[in-house]
Amino acid sequence: MPPRTARAPLLFLPLLLPLASCLGPEAVATAGFSAAQAGVFEYKKGTMRTAWDAPMETMFEASRQALADLEFQIMREVSTGEEWNLRAMELDYTAIDIYLEQATPAVTIVSIRVGTWGDQPVSKLIADRIDKRIKAWEKGREGEEIERRRERETPGVANDPAVATPGAR
Repeated sequence: MPPRTARAPLLFLPLLLPLASCLGPEAVATAGFSAAQAGVFEYKKGTMRTAWDAPMETMFEASRQALADLEFQIMREVSTGEEWNLRAMELDYTAIDIYLEQATPAVTIVSIRVGTWGDQPVSKLIADRIDKRIKAWEKGREGEEIERRRERETPGVANDPAVATPGAR
């Protein structure tokens, strides 16, 4: 007969299975994915951190344009090798710092800090504007890819006047 302690964990297994259905879709969706895939923002000790599935150069430009869109004055831009960051100022001279770090060649972690103690609403506004820029670029790239695919599928049709215009010779 096996020892009693060896069977004890197996007795609790059926009790744990119903708990899996209690998890919301957010917990299930983020359990196996990185922040870049799930779109998660972390706000801790005055700094908002998130990740995007975009290279450093793209994220730097999106961050720059987001600050310009929101009419913050950019005071410093550093984009050299390891260090990628931006510093901007609000009208009341509150500093806005955006730091970028490369997690992988395709994933960039972005940290946003507003002021000395942090300002979550302004940080979220900037992060949302960066996200809007990235999505617009992705949508533009998808449109370009669709056009290229159409051109490959029907080569010469658009340029052939006999095909393009019915009855033309």
